[in-house]
Amino acid sequence: MICSPDSDSLPLPAAIPIAFDDNAAVYYSTRLGGSSQGDFCFANMGLRTGDDKAAVRKNRAGLAKVIGCEVTVVKQVHSAKAVHISELAAIKAEAGSEAAESAIEEFEADGIVAGGIGCNAGCNVGCDVGCDGKPDSTESGCALGVFAADCLPVIFSDAGSGIIAACHCGRRGLEKGIIAATVERIKQCGGSVNRLMTKIFFDDSQPLYGRNTGKLSITPFPVSLLKSVIAEHNAGHSRRDLLALWTLTGGVARYVELFVDSKALTRKKMLDNVFSLSSSYIDEGRVILSEEFGKEYGVYFSILSAIAAGRTSFAEIKNIVGTDIGGQLT
Repeated sequence: MICSPDSDSLPLPAAIPIAFDDNAAVYYSTRLGGSSQGDFCFANMGLRTGDDKAAVRKNRAGLAKVIGCEVTVVKQVHSAKAVHISELAAIKAEAGSEAAESAIEEFEADGIVAGGIGCNAGCNVGCDVGCDGKPDSTESGCALGVFAADCLPVIFSDAGSGIIAACHCGRRGLEKGIIAATVERIKQCGGSVNRLMTKIFFDDSQPLYGRNTGKLSITPFPVSLLKSVIAEHNAGHSRRDLLALWTLTGGVARYVELFVDSKALTRKKMLDNVFSLSSSYIDEGRVILSEEFGKEYGVYFSILSAIAAGRTSFAEIKNIVGTDIGGQLT
């Protein structure tokens, strides 16, 4: 048995590391090592199994030693719910230190996402993920856990944005849409489905390399089609309205849909929509920065925010950003 030299001979569970990508790694736990006894010997990680909870907590603490940080798990219920780790951090903070563990253990979800836009969970953007309840992380990262028996742990990693995710997927969860729900949360945090799919099907190190059955190229709508769209929803439109629709959407179907759904098909309404505080274009800017600059997107976003606020000198921008910006503004 391997023991930690600095934790009262804490038994360390054995875990199998599996290389994933530059952004993440995966660890599968085993029964070897740990403090559980009897039917649960030795490295049981589940608090709902009837095992001694003190032993399980020791096993998890030992796993954290092996991995480098604590593993975050939730109560899996075969749902289609995916949660961002920052939401769990907020729940822990509200519950207080004594009740934090039980608050998270009773939180029902089957997908967990970390990193990306708005991540304030206390880990860096480049989190790592593992599965089967026990993943990996760098020293300053975080680990997401999934318990799996006959269900599958599904792991996601978007190296461009630093986002990682894990979901528990069985038949019921698959039917309800847990994978789609997890991917949606990844997108909301600035992740790219295109990057995920490219890695799966076009990276020769992946098991599905070359097995895509088709590739659909999507092009912008031509002006003639935009003219038909605006005529259908705004019969009295002007040429300036049509020009605004083309200028603000570029013919991209998703942007056109946003204006149609919000009934913003005049130039004024389109501009009001774009510059409103709830505008989808605000998050779109963050996503584009994330795709372009990866984990450093936050610095560039802060620079642009400072410039938009009228701070245009190098010293003013540096003071607002709070870090060295010589590499970004040289």
